[in-house]
Amino acid sequence: MEVIFKSGLEGTVESSLLLEKKMDLTANNLANVATAGFKRDRISFREVLLTAYNGEVKQAKTESIYTDFGPGEVKRTGNPLDVALNGPGFFKIETPDGILYTRAGNFALNSDNVLVTAQGYPVMGQGGPITLDGTSIEMNEVGGISIDQAGDGVMAEVDSLAVVNFDDPSVLEKIGNSLYRLKDPQANEIPADGTQVRQGYLEQSNVNVMEEMVQMIQVQRNYESYQKIIQLFDEIDSRAINDVGKLT
Repeated sequence: MEVIFKSGLEGTVESSLLLEKKMDLTANNLANVATAGFKRDRISFREVLLTAYNGEVKQAKTESIYTDFGPGEVKRTGNPLDVALNGPGFFKIETPDGILYTRAGNFALNSDNVLVTAQGYPVMGQGGPITLDGTSIEMNEVGGISIDQAGDGVMAEVDSLAVVNFDDPSVLEKIGNSLYRLKDPQANEIPADGTQVRQGYLEQSNVNVMEEMVQMIQVQRNYESYQKIIQLFDEIDSRAINDVGKLT
């Protein structure tokens, strides 16, 4: 959380900068409306009274950026490697930077028949990366994965998706591509109890286009108002300088 002291022109400029940040977040949300598993970002700020080091009480504005982990719409794709989570939780992903987490279940098989994300990172099962060397892939509601290994129509369970949750999802931070990492490596994973795995479905972005567009218009109007105030301050300063010059 960032604290910004506000007074006169300086406060107007800072408020204008906050609106720029809000506009950037809104634009990024809209740009990812079609990104599977994307979670929209929000910015909130409130005014408080703080005591400065010299004892003077000043008005300040606190800013906080957070991710809304609310669910997105789940749509059927029919692709057996697309997986959605109906309920809280995240898939575990193995990357060169360690374990990451995602809600984006648009998976595929690589050349080694390892289940991977759209970026090529292995999806974790109960014993590590999931290898599916067979046909007719089926997943049940708790994440168990069965395949026809011999091609005789007999399905055998070979692994189970590692789906985990956290007491507070704010322990996660975005790093792009609908991936998250832990802010605190000591944060504990917990079972995603009650969460249903749905094969052949994808969770969509939780961005509400209409809501974001309305917010963008409001931010734009507020930003223009602050710009007019800044321009007014500039005009007042210019007049004051000119008047002082005349008196001199």
